[in-house]
Amino acid sequence: MMVSMNQINESLKQHTGAVIDEYLTIARYCVDTVRPGGGVWGYPAALILFSATDAIGRGILPRRRGNDARLEVLNAPPFNLTLPKRKIDLLRDVYRNPLSHNGQLGHGGIMSPLMTGEPFEFEGEHLVHLRVPVFCGLVERAWAACRSRFLPSDGDTRPAVFRSDSASFTLTIATEATSSRPVVTKYAPTRR
Repeated sequence: MMVSMNQINESLKQHTGAVIDEYLTIARYCVDTVRPGGGVWGYPAALILFSATDAIGRGILPRRRGNDARLEVLNAPPFNLTLPKRKIDLLRDVYRNPLSHNGQLGHGGIMSPLMTGEPFEFEGEHLVHLRVPVFCGLVERAWAACRSRFLPSDGDTRPAVFRSDSASFTLTIATEATSSRPVVTKYAPTRR
């Protein structure tokens, strides 16, 4: 049986949609869960939220050459922010290298669990404040508005082996008695 490029592209788009669902589930967990020692899981949440934003951008913006993150989608529907191009470029630079490869937000940047205000606050050419719960809510609302462009209304039609609903698991995170480092204390995959 021959598979057309349209079928392949639709399958890839469905896969991306399903992955964005997973990203946002984990990002929400990171934002809503207090980590051992206090605070939220801000850095993992921010990395996942930028990844979801990039994936949404790649799925709804016109194609173009290059591999840079499609964070300009933040200024387009369904995000509808009004950030100057230089701020979008700054967010792209913060996400692609310092956050994803170095575990840093950039010089002087902080993350917070504040639930009000703008998701990003800038001072000059620096991101100085990332409000992780606000960013999470923004991406969740944007995804809810455009999800149907990725996934059919009848749900995820990918083969079961690729779907996250084909397996479930329990993950318990605790703190080792000898250090404050979080560890996975229970991981129990089960097949449905």
